Amino acid sequence: AVGWVKRGPSGTIGTNKPDGQQVAKYIMEDLGSSSKPGRKALTSLLSERSVRRVTYEEWVRLDDHEKANAVGKSPRCKLVTVGEMIGFLDN
Repeated sequence: AVGWVKRGPSGTIGTNKPDGQQVAKYIMEDLGSSSKPGRKALTSLLSERSVRRVTYEEWVRLDDHEKANAVGKSPRCKLVTVGEMIGFLDN
């Protein structure tokens, strides 16, 4: 429960839910007033530095691929290394 962030792992749903809502409200207020450049600046910086990033859409492709290649009762066949993952995405 996000309410735990306020006072640690204690309490019940009845106490954690309102605390969680309050913490979420504080986070949203902080985000709304931020002057940080955000995702666009990060994307630009990564591009400038030639850093290969994985988009959400690419992550979905990896997830689908791993599930489709499951063997037996296994839920997926993992691509284990970053090289394997990027290799799959770039082919």
